[in-house]
Amino acid sequence: MASAGYVLTWLLWGYLLELWTGGHTADTTHPRLRLTHKELLELNRTSVFHSPFGFLDLHTMLLDEYQERLFVGGKDLVYSLSLEQISNGYREIHWPSTALKIEECIMKGKDASECANYVRVLHHYNRTHLLTCGTGAFDPICAFIRVGYHLEDPLFHLESHRSERGRGRCPFDPSSSFISTLIGNYRCLRHQVAVILILKV
Repeated sequence: MASAGYVLTWLLWGYLLELWTGGHTADTTHPRLRLTHKELLELNRTSVFHSPFGFLDLHTMLLDEYQERLFVGGKDLVYSLSLEQISNGYREIHWPSTALKIEECIMKGKDASECANYVRVLHHYNRTHLLTCGTGAFDPICAFIRVGYHLEDPLFHLESHRSERGRGRCPFDPSSSFISTLIGNYRCLRHQVAVILILKV
């Protein structure tokens, strides 16, 4: 009887050890929410984009899986990057604040580095347009970017003639923490207006 108890004890310990090690190994059946830098490099699926303007100062990104593009907003710039070859075939829109807005911003006591148009909002508006908003040198502004309908369509153009004030849609301060979502659009008498919900973090 003692040997049966001894064997049963070892079986129980073996079972517990299996449960413990099974719970501490990588589970490949569920998606992971994060990867370390080392793991990304080991996958050999990382790419680096070098802007011709130097430091990107990125503030927002929007993935378009249909067109296989990544839209990136930064200081005075919006990029459209190919997911296949991130450094080749990219397109850019230079969208700085006007000299008058920059001057007004500096006169209000803001640092010159803050008086730029930091693109903080990028949302799909429809299949052919993105809605983008920037800080506009502490006077937020929004505009539409025409991106084309098909993957092969190289269109990436800021429709500046359709720009409008961005107050309530985009923060004034480029360093403020916030999130936004486009919750719909509605038609008013003369314009179609997008409603953006902004939550400060």
